[in-house]
Amino acid sequence: MACIYNIPYGVSFLQVLAERFLKCYQDKPLALSNVIFLMQNRRSCQTLKEAFLQANGLTPFLLPQIVPVYETDEDELFFESEGDFVTDTDAAVSPVERLFLFAKMIVSKKSAYNIKDISYAQSLSLAAALGKLMDDVYQENLSFDNLKNIVPEQYAEHWQETLDFLKIISAFWPDILKERNLTDLSKRKNMLLEQKAAQWMKEKPKNKIVAVGLDAPFDALKKMLQSIYALDNGEIYLYGLDRYLPDEQWENVSKTHPQFQKKEVLRTLGLTRDDVEDMVLPTNKYRADFVSEVMRDAQTTDGWLLLENNAQIREGVKGLHLLEAADNFEEALAIALMMREVLEVPGKTAALVTPDRHLARAVSSALQRFGVEVDDTAGLPLHLSPVGIYLRQILEVLEHDFSAQTVAALLKNPFVRMQKSGEQIRKQVRQAEFEKRMPRYDEEDIGFKQDILNEALKKDFDELKGLYEQKQVPFSDLLKAHIYLAEKLAEDDKLSGAQNLWRHEDGRLCASVLAKILEKADIIGSVVPKEYGAILLKLLSLETVRKPYGKHPRLKILGVIESRLCSFDRIIVGSLNEGVWPKTNEADPFMSASMKTAFGLPAPEISIGVTADDLSALMNAKEVYLTRALRCDGVPTNKSRFWLKLETVLKALGIKVSAFQDDFYLPLVRQIDEAEKQIDILPVQPKPPVSVRPRRFSASALKKWMQNPYDIYAEKILKLKPLNKLDDEQDMRNFGNAMHRALEKFCARYPSQLDERAGLVLTNLVYEQLDAEKPDRLKKIFWKTLADKMIGWFLENMPAYLKNVNHIASEAQGKMTFDGPAGQVVLEARADQIDETADGYYQIGDYKTGSCPKNADVMRGFEPQLPLEGLIASVGGFEKDGRKLPAKPIKHLVYFALGNQISYPDRSKDYDLDTLLDDTKERIEKMIAAFDNEETPYLFNPNPRNENIYSEYEHLARFKEWKGKEN
Repeated sequence: MACIYNIPYGVSFLQVLAERFLKCYQDKPLALSNVIFLMQNRRSCQTLKEAFLQANGLTPFLLPQIVPVYETDEDELFFESEGDFVTDTDAAVSPVERLFLFAKMIVSKKSAYNIKDISYAQSLSLAAALGKLMDDVYQENLSFDNLKNIVPEQYAEHWQETLDFLKIISAFWPDILKERNLTDLSKRKNMLLEQKAAQWMKEKPKNKIVAVGLDAPFDALKKMLQSIYALDNGEIYLYGLDRYLPDEQWENVSKTHPQFQKKEVLRTLGLTRDDVEDMVLPTNKYRADFVSEVMRDAQTTDGWLLLENNAQIREGVKGLHLLEAADNFEEALAIALMMREVLEVPGKTAALVTPDRHLARAVSSALQRFGVEVDDTAGLPLHLSPVGIYLRQILEVLEHDFSAQTVAALLKNPFVRMQKSGEQIRKQVRQAEFEKRMPRYDEEDIGFKQDILNEALKKDFDELKGLYEQKQVPFSDLLKAHIYLAEKLAEDDKLSGAQNLWRHEDGRLCASVLAKILEKADIIGSVVPKEYGAILLKLLSLETVRKPYGKHPRLKILGVIESRLCSFDRIIVGSLNEGVWPKTNEADPFMSASMKTAFGLPAPEISIGVTADDLSALMNAKEVYLTRALRCDGVPTNKSRFWLKLETVLKALGIKVSAFQDDFYLPLVRQIDEAEKQIDILPVQPKPPVSVRPRRFSASALKKWMQNPYDIYAEKILKLKPLNKLDDEQDMRNFGNAMHRALEKFCARYPSQLDERAGLVLTNLVYEQLDAEKPDRLKKIFWKTLADKMIGWFLENMPAYLKNVNHIASEAQGKMTFDGPAGQVVLEARADQIDETADGYYQIGDYKTGSCPKNADVMRGFEPQLPLEGLIASVGGFEKDGRKLPAKPIKHLVYFALGNQISYPDRSKDYDLDTLLDDTKERIEKMIAAFDNEETPYLFNPNPRNENIYSEYEHLARFKEWKGKEN
């Protein structure tokens, strides 16, 4: 029988293992190369190799054979020299082929699955989820034939449809594999593991077989552990078996307990804890006892009542620290400081362990400010890698019809060379972008002037663009044209495009992935070209780029799986929030949790136990920092259940949680960016001479003058203009302008009453004006949907309004002159609608495609446009098509909130129209008198109650530097 050992948490597991075997084989070092170590994953394999080298004093020698069982390939698994391993199992279907076949079945038989419409990219997502489900089914040696037994008839109808879906897949998939002489990848892997276990049981290999830190999560691995245990030259090493957990608790551990998987291993082998020998003694038994208390099952937490003043467990808390940052940025910087500090001690190591990849990248970035490069060993999704971004940028140029913004972004990509040096192209693009964005005071539109590059680029795009213009194209043709274009653009005067594009880690992986996709692309067949980008994005996102070696020898940023069996002097467990530790289980599109349990799949709570086990190992390190952020991206977070349990145990021990809260790194974080000297910036107060102050304002400029005089100063006195955008992007202002033009034409045709054709006329006018703005496809759909709502509202509400008025002018121009101390000031306005009532008054109307100003703001003078138009109309200041409109009194000011309401701000109970117009005139006169005084400054947002939130000159006023300061 094999020997089975335990190495306690807190001990450097792999270091102990390496030292033990080097000592055992010191007299026969060549024999060590025949020992076979079975590990969990490739990261642990690499770490064991490093441990052997360290234990051997960095002296080269023949390493043993180290195989990652959970991630193993066939070449790694069947490696013994003695005897041949023979199997009659069909070759495995490749993951890409299986994914494409599943997606094809889903798309081709969507009606049978009660799916109304689905894109191929969406079908790939379902296919990936289906593949994972099938892997789980094969690992547990289950059969889809049992599906009918898991959902009673009274279950929801959509679950019955899901079962029908799974039955169809399970019926077709075996036949498809049989036709291709293939077997499912997971099924084959499990069969080979079982055959290998059976071979070991039968032939008793001469090589020593060592199982290192393996659990028994699925049936094939259980059989392999059983076969190893039956060998005379087999050894099994467990990590972190709790030999001191009371028997009652041990016998009743739940699936969420960290010891559950280890108990399953012993149960599989028919052993008890007494049959396991400790390889070494615990280095900190009291810490292990404390962590064991934290990880108690919920039904036994009454034991915490007996912990008060337990001296031994209180001793185990030493070396444990808690850090609660205000936000994720603060948490990342604090962790970076912890890791940087470690480098001050020669030989000391540290690792951040977190499932939160955003935190991992933020810490890596924060360390760079200290000159330390550390990569995230959990990797980066391929579509977010430099090559993945480059391939996506190429498609964005096509999808946005060579818009200046997408062209500029592509040309700035370091991969783009176009047979030149990258520096030359980037210089040309930056210059062209500068010219385009620079305001033109002579109103000349120079366009995006990089014609040579742009024309060459369009020529290179001809093939792919031609494919995009077709209705259906073979996916392989699109991918080949895409790859060809990517390589052609990457070609420079020294290296070919392929050499430039595929030479780094992400490029090599991407080339391999694309080659596998091309090999099986005939399964996909033809696709709609506009779906190609989404399909490629999905395929690339399924792969992860990992660095082949770490950037720093003493600092690591690890995912939870990568951290297993590793040992560091300082462990930082990051983002200990609920939903991260443990990770929230993703919803399965095919089976609910109860259905999985009924079917025989592992219960979802087992993953919580695995996470608890990983966290237990980390918390047993000598020096541990547990960190979390109170807010993540502005959203409040909840403490992890493990954090809450830890706090509860501390309180049960009579220890204040605050005693373990960090009081060193967070203060440093909050001081690190503070300046040695703080200089208060006073609000800007420019006071230009009266002679250069503007004497003519539009109605919109009047509002700006009242709200934010500094904008008037920057725009009309300094004559500064904001930078242009690369593309003339349409926004709601374009929509509003189109609606105004359409309504102007409509009102000219229907000044009083509407007829039966009015709806058709208005709809045609609106659509014509919207099309004139040349919106993109999505904007066009959105705008016309919104316009239809406004048209319907207008036709429903305007007849009642027009009963009492006669429309006489739309978009009339008007002006009014005011006398000021330094001369006359002219105010101009453009009225959307001027109507004449039956009793000889005017009603001034303003169209709003958004919300209307509040009546109270109009009365207080914060919205002066409509009252100003009333003043101008009352003195006869408007004209239309060269015809002057006579002066008449004003009856009403009206806001037409299209699609919403007709609003009359002058109908306020506390304010009448005459008072409003008089007050408006008085305010204007006071404004003119004030700014005709050279001592009156042009302040930025002087009235916080009337703040201009759309200022284009805020950064020039340095508003955020002095906002809120008392001066």
